[in-house]
Order: sequence, then structure tokens, then C-alpha cells
Amino acid sequence: MSKKRTYIDIKAQREGRILAGNKCEICGQGNCAGHHYIPRGLGGLSHPNNIVSVCQPCHKAIHKGKIEIENLDNL
Repeated sequence: MSKKRTYIDIKAQREGRILAGNKCEICGQGNCAGHHYIPRGLGGLSHPNNIVSVCQPCHKAIHKGKIEIENLDNL
């Protein structure tokens, strides 16, 4: 299981969503969450440039391995 989110994680996720216009970077829907492009457990930083803004369905698909975010053009 992942580590507890810190204030720095939450702030980076919020800033990453703002940079993406609060839209899912995969499908364009609103109501997004921030997902670490490089997971913290693998050395990824809690920085807006390491955050992908994704809606809940796309976020679930990423975690299930159905969407690979490294294929996105804007990352």
C-alpha cells in the first residue's frame, strides 16, 4: 500500500491539476485527481511536473494497467 499523502503531495497534485486546466489529460473530463507520473515509491517527486491530472475512471484504468501514462504526448 502507498504511503500516507503529505501536505507537499496534496499541494503538488492540486498544482498539477491546475496546470492541466482541471481536466483529465487522457479523456478531457472534469473532476480530476492528481496521479504521480513516476510513483513516489520509485523515487518520483511530489512536484507538479510529476503529476498527471486524471478523472476517476481513467485513474482506475491506470492502476489496473489498462492505460499507460508514459504514452501521453504532453508528459
